[in-house]
Amino acid sequence: MFDLEILDKMLFLLSKKESNKLTIHEICIFLRQDILLSHYITNFIIEKNLERLIQDNYIKELTEDLHIEDFGTHPIKYYSLTTHGYTFIKESGYVNTYYSKLSLEKENRLLHQSQIELTKSTISTNHKIVWMTGVIAVGTLVSAIYYGFEIYFFFHPCEK
Repeated sequence: MFDLEILDKMLFLLSKKESNKLTIHEICIFLRQDILLSHYITNFIIEKNLERLIQDNYIKELTEDLHIEDFGTHPIKYYSLTTHGYTFIKESGYVNTYYSKLSLEKENRLLHQSQIELTKSTISTNHKIVWMTGVIAVGTLVSAIYYGFEIYFFFHPCEK
């Protein structure tokens, strides 16, 4: 769950106007200011979450060469938010998406359970209808035999 919050905080940080491109160190500083997350966050977790954001196409990695006099040229990696990432963080984010999926799964489980109960009830009702139809058929057969004898004895009276 903390990973989802970290992902949302990273996207939120990159969505601010003043921080349109940040280095990994600037992201680490921002995330460690949160008291709840500061004990959980390591550089490894931040790097893996950045990789996930890049895979999900919410951020992109930019490399620029920085020339420092007397020290040479060094590549610096910046992370910038994509349009897809901006709309994702403004609409829902990882945490809200997670909770909405949970509520959908719970709703699907309840729907499946009610369908099972309805099927059991239908099967029980069908068994009762079959039994009642059998009783009616036997009753009809008995009454047909009875009235058959009545008709026979009406036309062929017994002689005593």
